[in-house]
Amino acid sequence: HPEFGHVLAMTKSIRDFSVEAVATHIPSQVMERAPQLARSGLSAPGTVRVMRYEPNRTVLHVEHSGWSLLVSSEVDMPGWRAYWNAHREPTVTVNGAFLGCFIPPGPGTLQLLYRPDAFIHGLRISVAALIVLFMTAGVAGIRHSR
Repeated sequence: HPEFGHVLAMTKSIRDFSVEAVATHIPSQVMERAPQLARSGLSAPGTVRVMRYEPNRTVLHVEHSGWSLLVSSEVDMPGWRAYWNAHREPTVTVNGAFLGCFIPPGPGTLQLLYRPDAFIHGLRISVAALIVLFMTAGVAGIRHSR
């Protein structure tokens, strides 16, 4: 449910957060591949092993039999990206505050990366500026050698 007040009210009745959770929505990309989630709201149980836990990056090995909602302990903020077996998946806010991701059936690796858009845009601008700098230096070098 997308409304925070409603999510907060729903989470008050949850007795075991390892069994129940409230996601803001089911992304359309997930709905196309797993329409059963809209009907039942159930996700498959599984096991999760932490492979790496670093600032701005978490890598998890997950084994489960069906579509699952994986809920992390990270606060959901704009900039989090999820990659299931190197394919980008949409993220969702779970229980009003935490980062989550619906993941397809089968074993695999989920990588959660914090890369805000401002960081990505800044990186692109820096690369473009370096290219222009090297091109300018190359043209100046050619002119100087003539």
